[in-house]
Amino acid sequence: MQRNPDLALDARPSSAGMPPASAAPGPEALRAVIAAGVRAPSAHNAQPWRFTLRGDDAIECRRVPERCLPHLDFEDGATHVGFGALIENMDLQARALDLRLDVRLFPDETDDTLVATVRVARQPGIAAEPDLLVQIPHRATNRRNGPRQPLADGDADALRAAIAPAGAGLSLVDAPDALVEMGRLVGEGDRVMLTERGMHHDVFEGMRWTRADMERLRYGMDAATLELKKPELAFMKLLGRWPVVRALRGLGAGGLLAAPGRQSIAAASAVALVTFPGLGRDSYVRGGRALQRLWLRASERGVAVQPMATLPFLFARLERGCGEGLSTDAVHRLRALRPRYRALLSPPAGHAEVMLLRLARLEPPSARAPRFDVADLVDEG
Repeated sequence: MQRNPDLALDARPSSAGMPPASAAPGPEALRAVIAAGVRAPSAHNAQPWRFTLRGDDAIECRRVPERCLPHLDFEDGATHVGFGALIENMDLQARALDLRLDVRLFPDETDDTLVATVRVARQPGIAAEPDLLVQIPHRATNRRNGPRQPLADGDADALRAAIAPAGAGLSLVDAPDALVEMGRLVGEGDRVMLTERGMHHDVFEGMRWTRADMERLRYGMDAATLELKKPELAFMKLLGRWPVVRALRGLGAGGLLAAPGRQSIAAASAVALVTFPGLGRDSYVRGGRALQRLWLRASERGVAVQPMATLPFLFARLERGCGEGLSTDAVHRLRALRPRYRALLSPPAGHAEVMLLRLARLEPPSARAPRFDVADLVDEG
């Protein structure tokens, strides 16, 4: 794999010409930390972040509202999960550079775009995790389908161990009958999402159908990463037209919208739900850090990961948001799905449902979406 010049994954400064340990890290080190951070996953590849350097030792991490998903992402939960993954990457890179991060989440109640202030200090000898760090450029969403294969011995234990120190939980479903039911649930969740006009807009506004559009915009869902055959891609483009979806729903053919979700789970070795104590925005950030550790460990072990965020965030809107923004039909459908989902995954009460994941043994993805250049995301304070 070609090395990303922005990401110094194994870079450790040589002792020659090094500033004293007490000196501030400086802009070059801060940018190296950010470069690792922005390789994190984000909902719909929105990359909803921007950074301001404050002096030689601090980074402000800000949410960019215009790249968020107002209808899909209840209370910006998925956005905050992405920021958690970003901060975890930053921390892994920092420790490889003998740096310590001190992270303050949501430090300014008058500015809800400021997700975190990160202070960076030199700490020679700080414990690093090169096994996870090296996986940052390899980690990817894999939407391929294929014959179901079981997880290898030790995979589930390794993934649980990756997140347990952070206080996160992992519910895992791998029995064949349970996966069939999970496929039905995921498919029905997709059906609800695509037949709600605001959510439909969020999904298709962010689609990039051509490589030229993806290269020009640098964010959004790259159609090449959907792993669709030509007829499937043509159908997906049709679904991008709201009148078509409305007509399918009116004809009682909305079940067609559930088929791709069922097919995805048919290829799953397991489905996993990452949870984290609490329901506030900080729980989603901390849960996102744990999620990233799990994903990097999965990458190391050759386990393909596909986030399936629709159901957790629809249920959050149903329960914590009292169904705000959902049609009456969607509320009824979700109320019927929720007990079945709980029976399979047993999410703990009072815990954030950080992310639902498909885990599988598959070939690597055929495409990866480009990302913003770090230089386009960083401002000097």
